[in-house]
Amino acid sequence: MNPVKYIVLFLLMTLFVAAGCMPPVTYVVDVNYTPTLKEDIGAKVEELEIAVIPFEDMRKEKKSVGERRHLTGNVDEFDARPYPVTSAVTQTLVSALKIHGYKTEILQKGADLERINQSPPHIVISGNIEEFRADAVSKPGYTDIKTDVLLQVKVYKVDDRSSYTTTVQSQSEPRVIIFNPSVMQKAINDTLSDAINRLIASKWQNR
Repeated sequence: MNPVKYIVLFLLMTLFVAAGCMPPVTYVVDVNYTPTLKEDIGAKVEELEIAVIPFEDMRKEKKSVGERRHLTGNVDEFDARPYPVTSAVTQTLVSALKIHGYKTEILQKGADLERINQSPPHIVISGNIEEFRADAVSKPGYTDIKTDVLLQVKVYKVDDRSSYTTTVQSQSEPRVIIFNPSVMQKAINDTLSDAINRLIASKWQNR
């Protein structure tokens, strides 16, 4: 074999071993609502005021919102900001509602719906986070990402004290050539935003 090839092979093996010895890293992703260009953002909606009670985290794995597995076997973790995930999801939902033109406020966690007997707010939204995760697996030349957001949402109408529960879910499986934390952040935000859009599109006020 050509001596140059030996040197290149030796350097690659050295880099591979060195990478495998590196400690795992924990990254922070900023959770935000990312509206799509085709949405009619800022359009006037009917005079409907919505209150949001902080969501409950029902996930089995609450430690992080995802991980990336390297070729070397190392595993990096991703945490959400704001922390914890309940704050990230709740604040993102509130931001989305405001962007879509709704007057929105956040109530205290565990607020008693039966004691809310005056409008506004006209609608109170609460719920559970069943899934909120993005995992990445790096392979030679590319990285596969899988995201899953599943929210169980309770919609309470103050005027007639009626309520119903709906489930919104969004998933994606993007493949990227170059991976960095911002790629994971975008995947998480796009998936959460899609789930929220599905909720808003359900036109809960007409039920």
